[in-house]
Amino acid sequence: ISLSWDKSIKIFDKIFRTIHHIQNAHNAWVRSVAIVNDNFFITCSLDCSIKSWLKKENEFINYQTILNAHHYDINEIILSSNGYLLSYSDDHLIKIWQKNKNDEYELLKYIEHSDKVYSLLLFEDKNILVSTGHYETKIWRVE
Repeated sequence: ISLSWDKSIKIFDKIFRTIHHIQNAHNAWVRSVAIVNDNFFITCSLDCSIKSWLKKENEFINYQTILNAHHYDINEIILSSNGYLLSYSDDHLIKIWQKNKNDEYELLKYIEHSDKVYSLLLFEDKNILVSTGHYETKIWRVE
């Protein structure tokens, strides 16, 4: 999967042929992707939204859109092995999303960082997050 500043998503096969091209997937630069399986993936964008994409009849369709998932640019999303989705942003927030019974993501909790969150590292076996901002690095225990 290739993400682009031109708001598009391209999906390639194993020999790098484009098999799907989703134009205007978001309203701004598509920044990060979390691949759930061959038929489902999630993207985030500088448009502050998170979208999930489901393969139906050999095409990917927008399954869910979370508008205003953050107040500013979303820098990345991370999928944990137990299915939680983590997002972080220039709005100083780390958000943890969980799937509901309809396989849609809803906000479980958020963590406030002291400044813009530039990177996030997840140590699942210890339930620890390490977040880095412009001024400091923080270590969080997540239960």
